[in-house]
Amino acid sequence: MEPHDTGARHSGMTRLPSRAPARRTARVVPLLALAAAAASATAGCGAGVLPGLTGGDPTSRLVVTWSESTAHSRADRDEWGDAQLRTRLVADDAQRRELLASLPSVVGPDERAPVEAVDLDEEVLVVGVYNKCTEKSHVERDGSSLRLVIERDSDTNCGWAPRTVDVWAVEREGLPTPITLRDQEGVPVPG
Repeated sequence: MEPHDTGARHSGMTRLPSRAPARRTARVVPLLALAAAAASATAGCGAGVLPGLTGGDPTSRLVVTWSESTAHSRADRDEWGDAQLRTRLVADDAQRRELLASLPSVVGPDERAPVEAVDLDEEVLVVGVYNKCTEKSHVERDGSSLRLVIERDSDTNCGWAPRTVDVWAVEREGLPTPITLRDQEGVPVPG
């Protein structure tokens, strides 16, 4: 019998001597400390929020998210690809009807209901359409306009980034008339 053998040859497992876990721990602890130091040194780096922007308007709220990732069949995914979805501002009922008509039919009535429930006399809707892997969106007030910001992780490459629609509601109070929506580069989004 070998010195470290437990005699349990039936399982093919060999027991390590009792000091082996201590050696493994001694090797793992410095690696964990190194990882923690690297994480703290790079905190705040990456895509994040653009300089000069606030990181999200406190008067905005996410109403609903629809995503191609919920498609159950090839036909459903094709319908998402064919849909005439675009980033837009929705400030009246006609624009809301246009938004809802642009959605793929796989987005059913229950999933549309949150948008229909928004009181457009009190709030406007900001609709962001983007391919989502690790990305996330938020809305910011940028002087006299609203800005849709898509935060991206430039260090991540995805095999698939499903088309995603985020609908944000923003309180009208304090917004200028007319309301302008800009993308994150500051370019006005066509009405």
